[in-house]
Amino acid sequence: MSHQDKKSLSQIVVNFETLKRMIDWLLKPALFSGMQVRSGSKWKPRLLAATALLWAYSDYQCLTDRFAHVRKVAKKIFRWDNDPGDSYQGFIGMLKKWHARLLVAIVAELRLRMREELADQYLVGGFFLCAVDGSRVEVPRTQSNQKAYAAKKKPKKKRTAFGVAIDRYSQRQTSGLSGDQHHQQEILKRQTGG
Repeated sequence: MSHQDKKSLSQIVVNFETLKRMIDWLLKPALFSGMQVRSGSKWKPRLLAATALLWAYSDYQCLTDRFAHVRKVAKKIFRWDNDPGDSYQGFIGMLKKWHARLLVAIVAELRLRMREELADQYLVGGFFLCAVDGSRVEVPRTQSNQKAYAAKKKPKKKRTAFGVAIDRYSQRQTSGLSGDQHHQQEILKRQTGG
């Protein structure tokens, strides 16, 4: 056995325990206290919400495979509660029935948590940004929008008569033409557009 295989117990991280801590932080039991399901139902609101969250983030391609995998994880996370339902159809049926109430409760709680725990990052420029993907946003080209959102123009450098004279002198010197020849070339360029 190599030294890399010998890990102390403090170094071993069990993924489902980490997921349980995340679910306990995000989906506190008190959040679901007012939601009652019929007696004998295997899908309690908190278990359903946690399973749906894990199911949505699973990397399995087939939805039923996702459910089978997530059900195993949910059984470990909620090992002191009832086991989740066995069938994918039952899970989807309960999710259809409960998704609106669960969504309202979870979104409100998540926003509250973000406001409290990420207070310095919650508002950006006075706006709550729930998702940013780098897309460009276009607004109508009204004068007020142009004034508010247009890039600021850089002021042009003002050239003095002395600066213009120096520029023309240096152009003549580098071109090897006399003053009259240079002037004639400038006129010819202006007339031909070249």
